[in-house]
Amino acid sequence: MSIQKFREKMQKLEDAIASLRESEDIIMRESSSTRANQDELKKRNKSLEAINRTADSLYTSLDFDTLVKRAVSSMMDYSRSLGVAFFILQENKRNLEMVHSLGFKPGSRRKASVLPLDGSLSGHTVAGKKLIFCRDIKQDSRIEPAVKDELLKEGRKSIISVPLLYNNQVMGVINLIFKEKPSLSKIEEESLLSMGKTIGLAIMNVRYIEQIKKEIEFRKKTEEDLQTRKQELQIKTRNLEEANTALNVLLRKRENDKKEMEEKILLNVRDSIIPLIERMKAGRLTADQNVILALLEKNLNEIVSPFLQMLSFRCSNLTQKQIQIAQLIKEGKSSKEIGSLMNLTPRGVDYHRSIIRQKIGLKNKGATLHSVLLTE
Repeated sequence: MSIQKFREKMQKLEDAIASLRESEDIIMRESSSTRANQDELKKRNKSLEAINRTADSLYTSLDFDTLVKRAVSSMMDYSRSLGVAFFILQENKRNLEMVHSLGFKPGSRRKASVLPLDGSLSGHTVAGKKLIFCRDIKQDSRIEPAVKDELLKEGRKSIISVPLLYNNQVMGVINLIFKEKPSLSKIEEESLLSMGKTIGLAIMNVRYIEQIKKEIEFRKKTEEDLQTRKQELQIKTRNLEEANTALNVLLRKRENDKKEMEEKILLNVRDSIIPLIERMKAGRLTADQNVILALLEKNLNEIVSPFLQMLSFRCSNLTQKQIQIAQLIKEGKSSKEIGSLMNLTPRGVDYHRSIIRQKIGLKNKGATLHSVLLTE
């Protein structure tokens, strides 16, 4: 083999080796890129799993205290922080109130129980609606001096403040405390922000549920009050009905007693006194005796007038004598008996009977005058 041919083969071999190395570099770069993509994918999957776990845990919380405790626990598990503090925004007081925490000593919890919105690290989180980092607690002027001292005593170095958002509205803040300066990837930052939004939505859900519970309790209380008032009204109504019944019984008895008294008075006057007066009228009396007899008759008529007025009210066109005859008919007296009492002949009494029937509308009707007068 000639040297020339050998050199040509060596050149081809070198070219092949160079091409192979170039291919190997391309493969290595692609492999590195694939590994990076796989690592990124794993991180995203891990973040999504953490967010889903948080959502599953929080959305089954039906009360605020349970929600807060689960949120703090989820944040601590995901961020691997040494301490987590959950704050709720009190806009009317311009501050943040701690409602739960993990990983702090009593001194830190006490000093950080209320944080101002103006100038504080958490206040910047509320204002910016984004993650706020404190890389060095000792050098950060946004940390409250009293809180800073307690955190430094516990060996804490840095803070990540996460806003709790719902429809771009800040509900509160969760602060994650670390012993060293945390290094978060973009995916981890996005995940913390997503978890903050998940917690914010859960807060609104719990508040909505609590509002519904309050409305249900209010309606239940209102219905119970209405039912109680209804029962009280029914009792009062029954008592009133019983009282009315008793009163009506008393009134009827009183009326019956009154009628009975009137009947007795009328009966005594008609049976015992009027016949004597009529006989005296038929006799020879002096002028003074006639005056006295007229006064006596007048006074007797006034005594019996209440019952006679009831009869005359219905039969207002009856004369006084006809009213007296009607009363005697009502008492069951015969024409002969009435004539004897009133100094009339039986025929005269029958005449007055006919006139009374006509005046009270019983002319040519089958009902007896006695039966009609009994209804008066």
